[in-house]
Amino acid sequence: MEIVSNSQSILNQLIDVVKSMTEKEYILKLNVLNKSSIGQHIRHIIEFYIEFEKGYELGTISYDKRIRNLEFEVNQNRVVSEIETIISNIKKYNLEKELLIESNHGLNENDTIFSKSSCRREIVYALDHTVHHLAIIKIAIQVEFKHINIASDLGIAPSTLRNIQKTCVQ
Repeated sequence: MEIVSNSQSILNQLIDVVKSMTEKEYILKLNVLNKSSIGQHIRHIIEFYIEFEKGYELGTISYDKRIRNLEFEVNQNRVVSEIETIISNIKKYNLEKELLIESNHGLNENDTIFSKSSCRREIVYALDHTVHHLAIIKIAIQVEFKHINIASDLGIAPSTLRNIQKTCVQ
């Protein structure tokens, strides 16, 4: 269950980021993000969890076919509510459940493949994906919104944090 509690912790960091920003900061298109906003990155994170939840019920997950809910890019209250729901739901899943992942890594619509996975593996994937985007968001905040206080470990993978701790002990 450690992956569940770690996921909940990372998602709570995401909530902290959302709550630390003004609406203007959240939606502002930033050069450092290739003219995207922090809200767009957060929308992207949330969509992966939503697709996981839908796919868990169906037995097949397709992150490629996710619905892009633009409300998550502009409505911070809606985002916090959705993340809180994800945090609550994530502990309910059978981590051993087998799943199929439908994906297409080509430009041709007919290049769809199916890969075997598990609920545990997909939660790990969502966690890693979230940490990756939090690292990008952290850079944007440090460059554009220096007045916002963010956790020093935001966007740093747990394996990196363990390595830092090990190195400091030596």
